[in-house]
Amino acid sequence: MKIIKRRPIVWHTLTFLIFSIFYLYIEKSLAENTTAIDGKSFLSYLHDHKLLIIASLVSAIFIFNLKKISKQIMLLLIGYMGYLMTMIIYYDFNKLIFIMILLYLLIGGYFYYFWSVEIGKPLYNPIFSTNDLDIRPMIPISIIIRSKDSNQLFHGQLCNWDEDSCFVILNQTADSDLITKVKVKDKVKAKVKNHQKVVVDFNCFDRVFTNDGEICAVSNELNGLGIELKIGLDKINNPQFNFDFALLYSTLSKMGFVPKEYHC
Repeated sequence: MKIIKRRPIVWHTLTFLIFSIFYLYIEKSLAENTTAIDGKSFLSYLHDHKLLIIASLVSAIFIFNLKKISKQIMLLLIGYMGYLMTMIIYYDFNKLIFIMILLYLLIGGYFYYFWSVEIGKPLYNPIFSTNDLDIRPMIPISIIIRSKDSNQLFHGQLCNWDEDSCFVILNQTADSDLITKVKVKDKVKAKVKNHQKVVVDFNCFDRVFTNDGEICAVSNELNGLGIELKIGLDKINNPQFNFDFALLYSTLSKMGFVPKEYHC
């Protein structure tokens, strides 16, 4: 899976990792009654916490690349940070530092929860492998993707979705400039224009549900696209089919069609 666009939660989570390192340093300075605005003291702190720096760097790499294992690594890192903070007041209890520890764990839990939600978004998860391509969903929904740059049409099938994102498999016969296939060392790699803006038509229930979208991820193995849908923004005015994806999602949910219950 190639990530084309990283959503804000990625940058917020990376900022939290950097914040954690400085947060521990400030707590340590408070416990030792020293100033935190001291370059030599901070360099000494970094030298004494090499394992923390390495763990934070590894976690940042996995988060930046939106790897599923990043969720477990992030949880371990937050736990390790909590352990280091607790050790600061283990022999000399300090109410202020104790409150700071609780505050950090609360913020860490917040970021962990929202990162878990992000990493599970449909635009990163086609919920099937190449061995499952002959299996079709309970309700087939054909897709027409219109590039805003070229106004060309590209056809596919909806395979995974939630309230504001989806994963689409392009038809094998589609000749698309959204994905340019080039051979590099006998491997096919997909190149997509950065932040490719598209208009997506969902054909279902004899209706066309139209929504603006933006390509965030590409799978060259599955010939698929992960698309972030702009719900409620720049709604397309079509006098014949005045429906958007929010209505389709609501209808499918009420009918009990949940994509995670089957493979596409």
